[in-house]
Amino acid sequence: MRERDLIFPAWDFVGIDITAIRQAGETMHFFATVDGVEVAHNVVSLGQDVRTLNVEEPEPVGLLAEPPAQVDAIIYILWPHGGASVLQAEQANLTAILFGAGTRLAFPAGASWTPTVRLHWSINHGTDLTGGEGVIGTPREVHRNGMRYVVWDFNNIDVRAARNPNNRMYFWLSVDGVEARSSIWVHSADGRPILQTADLPASSCR
Repeated sequence: MRERDLIFPAWDFVGIDITAIRQAGETMHFFATVDGVEVAHNVVSLGQDVRTLNVEEPEPVGLLAEPPAQVDAIIYILWPHGGASVLQAEQANLTAILFGAGTRLAFPAGASWTPTVRLHWSINHGTDLTGGEGVIGTPREVHRNGMRYVVWDFNNIDVRAARNPNNRMYFWLSVDGVEARSSIWVHSADGRPILQTADLPASSCR
């Protein structure tokens, strides 16, 4: 691609179906990955209101019997300290759960193969503010419906950036050694999507 006398590669994704956002309350989130490379990506959201609202805690229906090759990683709680509003909160605690991909089978408590789960975040269309490293979650055992399974807590996360109504904070998960299909949590006072602007490289690629 050539833009403003700069030459650099770009990748096009053509014909993506976005009709889901026509339905009230539906949001779509997009980010890019690169095979074989650790990526500090950004997130782009489409919808009438891109904030994460009224999330129900996902209920496991059973437990995994062995380590899965792929997981669904779901953030289901973001609790600002003291129950503060988005415009007042300084820190928040988040909680996530993992299921085998396409199932509601959770990781059993006490298993030797409990993975390391990392929380990542970005602001607006910026890239991962953790530099791709993430913040490691603390496993916590839950007893419910006769099952003992694991969730992961991420405590004291700085959410002051969301006090600015022009900012959207995006949170997602990665899992060490396992391919993770992560949900995206959007924390913001204003739910309107932000229009993407071109981000050009500082110099041409050689």
